[in-house]
Amino acid sequence: MNARPAPATSDPATALPLSGLRVLDMTTFWAGPCCTHLLAMLGAEVIHLESARRPDGTRLIAGVPATEDQWWEKSPIFAALNTNKKGLTLDLQSPRGRELLHRLIATCDVIAENFTPRVLDQIGLDFAAVQSVRPDAILLRMPGFGLDGPWRDNPAFAYVIESASGVSWLTGYPDRPPYEPYSVGDPIAGVHALNALLLALEHRRRTGQGVLVEAAMVDAALNISAEQIIEYSAYGAVLERTGNRGPTAAPQNLYRTADVDEFGRLDSWVAIAVATDEQWQRLRDALGSPSWAMDPMLSTVAARRAHEDLIDKGLSAWCEHRSGDDIVATL
Repeated sequence: MNARPAPATSDPATALPLSGLRVLDMTTFWAGPCCTHLLAMLGAEVIHLESARRPDGTRLIAGVPATEDQWWEKSPIFAALNTNKKGLTLDLQSPRGRELLHRLIATCDVIAENFTPRVLDQIGLDFAAVQSVRPDAILLRMPGFGLDGPWRDNPAFAYVIESASGVSWLTGYPDRPPYEPYSVGDPIAGVHALNALLLALEHRRRTGQGVLVEAAMVDAALNISAEQIIEYSAYGAVLERTGNRGPTAAPQNLYRTADVDEFGRLDSWVAIAVATDEQWQRLRDALGSPSWAMDPMLSTVAARRAHEDLIDKGLSAWCEHRSGDDIVATL
């Protein structure tokens, strides 16, 4: 494994912004690969490294039957998160595998990983070890709960992070348990890590110094759930789940249509939100001015918010006999 050749010159007008950057991508599942996927789409050369003993988990969760030829190469989730990347497999438990890893690091500008901290501890690959091989390298680490503290070695998938940070608490309906918000903690962590990495690259450009970037998943999730802490600290208010309703529009909800979904169920929906009095007037006209919508008590945002149940009942009755396309065309 030799040093990387200088990147070929290209037209600055068409070159992607991260062209010439080489990234060793040791991440797995969603959060880390989401970050490095964006690097690859921006022109970086990204080498996705997998363990010979433990391949990337997204290869295994796509529902592709094991009877298919090379089923592990057919996961659409894996393909989507690793577009534009090269692939490499090493046995990091063997001396030869670790030797090749260090030789690869010497050619890379960025090393990214999202294991629990103990994994890199076990193979002796901390920031000091990276710098001994490549002094100006950037090491991006994306543990669930940080590199130190009592939770440092706890594994953390998205749903764990969402519950720990309070994101799940606000997801769902007030009369039901919280919902798992479908793994938003992963891409949120990936985007936060990307921004931190871009800052580190700019620091390296200015100073020539390598950087250790710690982008814990829980920090990213706390950033988007901070409203709960602010509301309680400032006003003593505990935010609660409100279903599909929100703070700025009334009505705001999902309404079932007459369409049958791909499973043969009446489970197709449209989203309708009204933010202003003018929008409400236009919605009434589109509905044919039904008596329930013409009631003067619904003429203001505050009044509509106080009677959201009544409006939802009327809109549900109007939507349930129409197709989604018909509703969209009418509105």
